[in-house]
Amino acid sequence: MAAGWDKAKADAIKILGASGDRDIPMSKSLDVVLQIAMVGAKTYQDDCKQFLQTFSKDCDGQIGPLDNAVSMLIKLKGQIDKDDLGLNSKDKDQLALIKKARLVLSKYADDAIGTIGDASALMRDNKDKLVGSIANKMPRLVGL
Repeated sequence: MAAGWDKAKADAIKILGASGDRDIPMSKSLDVVLQIAMVGAKTYQDDCKQFLQTFSKDCDGQIGPLDNAVSMLIKLKGQIDKDDLGLNSKDKDQLALIKKARLVLSKYADDAIGTIGDASALMRDNKDKLVGSIANKMPRLVGL
């Protein structure tokens, strides 16, 4: 930090030349202000990183169960498609009932899979956008 100020001061003196004012004001005060600002910026940056990590974990904790529910519904749908649902699939009349019942149950499972899957994808997308937005706005600490 001080090296950055010293370089800026030296460059300014080169520009001013021999007749210029070589007494650059506030050099010590500015260095103290810059040090305080850097400590504050670093603390803010650390806090933001910690927040983003915690936020991501919390969101993943909410998204995970949704993804598990979708997986369970997909398995349930597979079972529905194979199950006789308590009737005899060899009987033509009962087979027709089984097929109708399977359609109702499969439609419900498909609707639930779509709704829960959409919610999971939306939550994941919003989390990624928010984390990216905050990360892009965090101060970039450079050697002042």
